[in-house]
Amino acid sequence: MTDGATGWLWAAAGVAGGLALGRLLRKVKAAPAAPAPATTAPASTEGMIEELLEHVTQAVLMVDGRDRLTAANPRARELLRLGAGDLGGSFVPLARSAELVDFIRQVRDGTGATREIELNRAPSANVWIRVSGAALLADPGRAGTVVLIAEDITRLRRLESLEREFVANVSHDLRTPVTIL
Repeated sequence: MTDGATGWLWAAAGVAGGLALGRLLRKVKAAPAAPAPATTAPASTEGMIEELLEHVTQAVLMVDGRDRLTAANPRARELLRLGAGDLGGSFVPLARSAELVDFIRQVRDGTGATREIELNRAPSANVWIRVSGAALLADPGRAGTVVLIAEDITRLRRLESLEREFVANVSHDLRTPVTIL
């Protein structure tokens, strides 16, 4: 496995965490290092990365230094409504949020860590995500590449909104004089 692929795997592991990811990384690390011709090494590395991405329950994205989407797991494709032809294209129109594009740039600058962002999904309801990011520094050939881990927190935001409404209603009702009795 190349140093760049190893760096990518460890960056994804550091950002995503989780039991399934840990098990897969242990398998990859424990796999015997068979000497292979240079032409087959990238295919096996790509296969390991694909397998890793398939088992992560959070959305995992990789955006290169020119803002092209270079990798996305099934959860990311579902969350961002990505099509088959979107891989390799510009991520900016796919993001559906200027705040997400700005977050990617902050991660590249070393100032972004985690943020909650609202994605525009018109005509459907918008979606809130909690996104974490890390720049890939291990592979100089991928300068500016960012790995993002996102999870849908829309239900949590809706519950928080209901809680605020409930507290406001109860507070109002307690201040209203009981004149009916």
